[in-house]
Amino acid sequence: MSVKIAKSQNSVINSAVDEIRATLGDTNPALVLFFASSTYEPGEISKAMKKVFSSSTVIGCSTAGEIISGHMLTNSVVAMAR
Repeated sequence: MSVKIAKSQNSVINSAVDEIRATLGDTNPALVLFFASSTYEPGEISKAMKKVFSSSTVIGCSTAGEIISGHMLTNSVVAMAR
């Protein structure tokens, strides 16, 4: 099983999480690891990620900058799923 990656720069938490879900596709990952800008309220983004990936173990943290595929982002959320 490969690791899939996704990102969103949408400032609205539910929209950002929906974009992450859409990018990852219909997979049912065992683990979702996410890194979210400190511009997102930590409790709210954690709840939204767990709701969308309800059958997955979800682990997240806040960041001062997000990296995906060698590119530095800010004010975003990135996720890896397997």
